[in-house]
Amino acid sequence: MSNYISKANDVSILLLENKDSIYLNKISNKVKVYVSPVKGIRNFRQAKYINKFIKDNQFKIVHVNLFPAMYFSVFKKSKTAKYIFTEHNTHNKRRKWYFKFIENIIYSKYDAIVAISEGVKNDLKKWLNKKNFKKVNLINNGIDIEKFDSAIAYQKNEIIPNFEKDDKILLMVGRFTAQKDQDTIIKALTILPKKFKLVLVGDGERVKTCHDLASELKLDNRVKFLGIRNDIERITKTADLCIVSSNWEGFGLVAVEAMAAEKPVIASDVEGLNGVVSNYGVLFEPKNYVILADEITKILTDKNLYVEYTIKSKERAKFYSIEKMCNQYLELYERELFKK
Repeated sequence: MSNYISKANDVSILLLENKDSIYLNKISNKVKVYVSPVKGIRNFRQAKYINKFIKDNQFKIVHVNLFPAMYFSVFKKSKTAKYIFTEHNTHNKRRKWYFKFIENIIYSKYDAIVAISEGVKNDLKKWLNKKNFKKVNLINNGIDIEKFDSAIAYQKNEIIPNFEKDDKILLMVGRFTAQKDQDTIIKALTILPKKFKLVLVGDGERVKTCHDLASELKLDNRVKFLGIRNDIERITKTADLCIVSSNWEGFGLVAVEAMAAEKPVIASDVEGLNGVVSNYGVLFEPKNYVILADEITKILTDKNLYVEYTIKSKERAKFYSIEKMCNQYLELYERELFKK
């Protein structure tokens, strides 16, 4: 998004951590990237640094993502900037009744709020007071469709040496957290034929838990953990089927990326994710690995059904282009700047 908007605008990014992130090398040279010198993303001194940074640079638009930046950024607001916050999820640890009052105070300090999906918007409607909810704008996430569409697939044994050409690769991309629930796919593999292999991309606090589960179920040769990768588009293009087994999801970006790569998608039927996949892929009951295994079998053993879903995937992905998303954000910025 920053790369696209920086084509005609001055864009700066302030990171509170992850200065060595593998994603930084994908950012355009036109975008200025700064890293807060304050140690600890939840250190309250971040608030002082963030607001000094905003005022010193005289930004007209301050676009904030995620907690705790959403709190720190409006602690002492610049009087000349417009503040926009993007809500990315339908669930977080602050969705407790005793946080609702302070949360609405924080949201009230933003000039506009963006929901990345209908599911997120519906969740905000339940959480925000009426005055705050009036500021909510729906802007669906977007991806670089061409990057996934034109990606060159690997040979299957280039990803994992013991994978064979006729193996069926199931892929899930995502952090190893309770939200993503890779466990359900691992369990589904116990019901599937041995030629069905699972590739998991990502990192997180539950990697070891999932490793242990695969070992316990004697699936070490069929479940492969690739860690963090910068070639997601090629791995996705190599897979036969992509799965998103999340317990909750704000949008489901990896589902759209898989669709852009013309891969059938099976996803858990949760708000935010079902709005993307419904009618274009297959939805299953969260955590139900038996049903998941059945849906995987149906798609990968029926050539006509498989082709049907690849066509549907490509069609659906067109709705979520990065250009469309960025243009909607630029329109929102302009509206806020000229709002009296």
